[in-house]
Amino acid sequence: MTFTISAYFGSDGYEMPVETEAGVSNFIAHLLAEAKKDADNNLAALYINERPKNERGLPDHEIRVGINPKLSAAALGFTDVDGSFYAQGKRDGDADVPYFSEGHDESFPPDSVVTVELIRKAIMEMLTTGKRATDVNWKSVY
Repeated sequence: MTFTISAYFGSDGYEMPVETEAGVSNFIAHLLAEAKKDADNNLAALYINERPKNERGLPDHEIRVGINPKLSAAALGFTDVDGSFYAQGKRDGDADVPYFSEGHDESFPPDSVVTVELIRKAIMEMLTTGKRATDVNWKSVY
């Protein structure tokens, strides 16, 4: 089975379908363009459409993708019933790495800087499996 993803980002709540490898590249390019245009909108929320909903009808998970072009940084997070995780990457000093969604600070830990290529591969795996990517070094937020 193939899964589909809906990505939301930007000050206007832009929704983008992500269904193919070209769609993943298109999403990343759009998020980067948004981040360059507006530093208060450099983080996107993604949802796998075919996953279950909770008792309130909301997705049972959330994927966060951030791109901070000023710091040449990118980040990946995943939350579901098992907890909140981020892709552990290289360390960027001792301070959290700033990402924003509609101006709200949603910073990631200092060791969360990953490559855009890792994000691309992780999203492709999630499109195939509908689950959190396995080829990522996930670390609990807590």
